[in-house]
Amino acid sequence: STKGFLNFCRAEILPHTLAEEQFLYPLVPSDGRGALLVSAMRDEHRRIVDLITQVDVVRRPADAGAAAYGAAVLFAAHAYKGDALLLPHIMTIPGVSLADAVEGRLALIGYDG
Repeated sequence: STKGFLNFCRAEILPHTLAEEQFLYPLVPSDGRGALLVSAMRDEHRRIVDLITQVDVVRRPADAGAAAYGAAVLFAAHAYKGDALLLPHIMTIPGVSLADAVEGRLALIGYDG
């Protein structure tokens, strides 16, 4: 259902994007190799939020379904980039503790595993 999708996004997807913005992206120097990646990933956050908003405001179920599908596909690609490109890049930055950043990120999204 649309309501279920929106609840999932508010509980899982949006906190994930906020955690990346607060804990991971600031670790990447703005003039380094990862700056373009971070810029692109921030843009994806905006697009994901826009698609989730569309799900909530469109009138036709087909439009809501299309926006939800777009948000899901974009988020999957975004998560892959984070795991395959961003985290390995952060591990190469001298003086940066990826463990500390990930711990803060997990705390923000409510994971206490």
